[in-house]
Amino acid sequence: SDLMRKALREGLTRRLLGLTDVTLSTLESDSYLVRIEALKILGELRDKSVVPKVIASLDDYDAAVRRQAAGTLGIIGDRRALGYLSSRLLKETDEATRKAIKQAIQEINGFPM
Repeated sequence: SDLMRKALREGLTRRLLGLTDVTLSTLESDSYLVRIEALKILGELRDKSVVPKVIASLDDYDAAVRRQAAGTLGIIGDRRALGYLSSRLLKETDEATRKAIKQAIQEINGFPM
């Protein structure tokens, strides 16, 4: 998993063609660290076409991945994510993740909740 994370980071540094597709495929990794790194990179790419896949990560079994998914959606800033974020906020039990979701909603809306 460490090698995969380094490879993703190197791909971003080199701005490799097809990086978005490769990164999306790693969201299915068994390693939560790889999933988190993939979400970070998707945020840095700021490609709105990835929003549906990032939204799916809001339902990840790992709270750290859910937090990163919320952060990535906030960075990308696509309003399509607002309904999903609001819905997830109602179901979320992890307090740090709730905070990250609220922050993402604020970033997309441009004003505090």
